[in-house]
Amino acid sequence: MKTIILLRHAECEGVGYIGRGSNPPLSQEGRERAGELIAPLLTFAPKQIFSSPLLRCRQTIDPFWTAKKGEGGCAMVSWDKRLEELDFGRWEGCRSKTVKAHDPDLFDRWLTDPSFPAPGGESLAMLQERVEAFWRQEIAGAEAERILILTHGGPIRCLLSLLVGRGTDGHWLFSVDRGNFCTIKIFDDGNYLIDGVNLH
Repeated sequence: MKTIILLRHAECEGVGYIGRGSNPPLSQEGRERAGELIAPLLTFAPKQIFSSPLLRCRQTIDPFWTAKKGEGGCAMVSWDKRLEELDFGRWEGCRSKTVKAHDPDLFDRWLTDPSFPAPGGESLAMLQERVEAFWRQEIAGAEAERILILTHGGPIRCLLSLLVGRGTDGHWLFSVDRGNFCTIKIFDDGNYLIDGVNLH
């Protein structure tokens, strides 16, 4: 059996839609939460780590990485761009009410049509495709029994929706808070169990 932890990065600076088109650092609250993550991650002791390369993910893993090196080593982090957040295009950094005011028709279509991209950005279907490709190629056949995936809210919702067989249709069914875990168990027969969502 494999156990997978999906970890959303801690709180970062900035407001509105913060995707792969911007690279803000963690906020003060986010840096404090990153420190709080050291203990549960040391307990989990991942044998393989995958992460989005964006700064907010790097800063979330850094305190754990530093602590683990002090104990005598740790699994290397594989930085994978497929785990980056959705590209929101010209909506990057905007709040939803601002987008609704300036692009009401485009915004409504983006929310209801997974194949419709944000202006200058990505569609939900594009995000789902790259995240599913990551899962198939890196996780489905992995030998490590404990794997940590550090990423963003969008990719985590994509993975959870994939595991319950909903694809893009289930994307908005899940709420994943920053700095929190989701736990997945993969049994030897290939079946999945979502063991917890939004674990603090």
